Amino acid sequence: MARGLGVDLVSVDSRQLYRGLDLGSGKDMHLYRSPPEVRAHLLDIADPGDVFSLYQFQNAFYRVLEQKAAEGAAPYLVVCGGTGLYLEAVLKRYRIANVPEDKALRKSLETHLHADLIDQLRLADPELFARTDTSSKKRVIRALEIHRHSLTAPVEYSEPPSVGFTSRVYGLVPPREELRRRITARLQERLEQGMLEEVKTLLNRGIDRSRLDMLGMEFREIAAYLQGNKPYADMVSDLETEIHRLAKRQETYFKGMERRGIPITWLESADPDFILKDVRTRNLND
Repeated sequence: MARGLGVDLVSVDSRQLYRGLDLGSGKDMHLYRSPPEVRAHLLDIADPGDVFSLYQFQNAFYRVLEQKAAEGAAPYLVVCGGTGLYLEAVLKRYRIANVPEDKALRKSLETHLHADLIDQLRLADPELFARTDTSSKKRVIRALEIHRHSLTAPVEYSEPPSVGFTSRVYGLVPPREELRRRITARLQERLEQGMLEEVKTLLNRGIDRSRLDMLGMEFREIAAYLQGNKPYADMVSDLETEIHRLAKRQETYFKGMERRGIPITWLESADPDFILKDVRTRNLND
């Protein structure tokens, strides 16, 4: 699509933004570099030992929009990736609080009933309560986390971009058996290309095992194998199962995103010709 439109691509992937997570996150940089080369943004912009937050990502995404507008670039950008929360945050221009996670607080609040947490938030911070999606227990806990932080320090919120934009979203939902086949083949391909060596390099660089666990299933499972905690066959089998589950969670999230007001055109397969024609003939403002 990016080649067909002659425009840049922007990654919306919470792991591909980290340097050194190439095979594990499925970057496929060779595809961008094949002539004619496609310029890709928000890849390799952070060290894997650091946490790059949603707040930081949203700001970085908006900076790309502003930069392209200042350059007088083509009117389109192709945005691609599977991290639904990141995509929703930028498209709906959410006000994201620059507040770090409080793991101890989260753990304690998880034991509370959802309804009790809603009451706590309503009493503690009526203004924050009014703009929180209380249908999600996770979001209520996050709001309480933000409120706790605000008691000791001012809370900084992200700002919308200085340039306006509209969007059209396409989602891929291949037949279940085809998806399973492709996931299995894709995992084997990445293992053959050196995914184990990539994780070994991260461990040798001193990336903490707990941090690798946070970076996703590939890094968690392969690290367990490399450190002698799991046989190779079990690692591959468990990893394949987890990726299938991730694909299901992604589909569920995007269906929920659609219910929350972002229309999605669903396709069984990646069809650039159809999408290019659709983009060119339909008004992005409709």
